[in-house]
Amino acid sequence: MQKKKTVGERIRYLRKANGWTQANIADFLHVAEITVSSWERNRTEPDIETIIRISILFHVTTDYLLGKMDS
Repeated sequence: MQKKKTVGERIRYLRKANGWTQANIADFLHVAEITVSSWERNRTEPDIETIIRISILFHVTTDYLLGKMDS
């Protein structure tokens, strides 16, 4: 059975697939760069409002970010 990706792993994947830095994401979301790093390392998770903003940024569904679906 394949391990499901975490929210942080999905954010990291999408960021790298778009060729963006953590600083780029932080600027767009108006958060500190360390916050993006914490998400990607699974130390913290973004709140629901930020999940929505991340989904808009990457043109994906919130269900994808939350691991409810894989595409």
